[in-house]
Formats: sequence, C-alpha cells, structure tokens
Amino acid sequence: MLCKLSAVFCITILLLTLINIFDFVSRWIAAQQKSPQARTGDHSNGGDLLGCSPSFRGPEKQEFGCEHYKRNCKLRATCCGKLFACRFCHDKVSDHSMDR
Repeated sequence: MLCKLSAVFCITILLLTLINIFDFVSRWIAAQQKSPQARTGDHSNGGDLLGCSPSFRGPEKQEFGCEHYKRNCKLRATCCGKLFACRFCHDKVSDHSMDR
C-alpha cells in the first residue's frame, strides 16, 4: 500500500512540475511577443536581426567588441529598445544619452 501511495505522490509532483514549466514558457513567449522590437520590427545598428551579428573592434581585426570595450555582447538600451555594443556607441549615434 505504501509503495502505491509513493508512486502516486511521485506522479503528482511530476505533473505539477510540468504544469509550472509550461506556464513559465507560455509567459516568456508572451513577453517576447510584446517586446518593442518584436512589434515594430525596428532593428538596431543598421539592421541587425535582434543583435545576432557580432560587433568587431575594427574591420581588419577579428576582435569582438567596439572601440571602447573588448567584449562579445550587446546592451539593449531601455530608452529606445535598440541594441548597441556599449553605452558610448549608443550615445554617439543617438540624439539622447543612455540611462545607467
């Protein structure tokens, strides 16, 4: 009898966990669809598809980053929703400055 109860308990916990994962994924997908870039189709830095293309320090150098920092990531500016290599690159091409 105890073995059957523990099996039922394990199945119940597994189902509840799967329901929580499904709920989390559904909320994440809904949040992605509501993001400013997903709605407007506006791409930063000359048409990058959500920043999927790398930024390099120079055309001849294959070093990731920009003229200010060496790094392989981009920042999404909360003020305009666009992607930039750093805050200095944002401020250089925008008519406003990025909040830090």
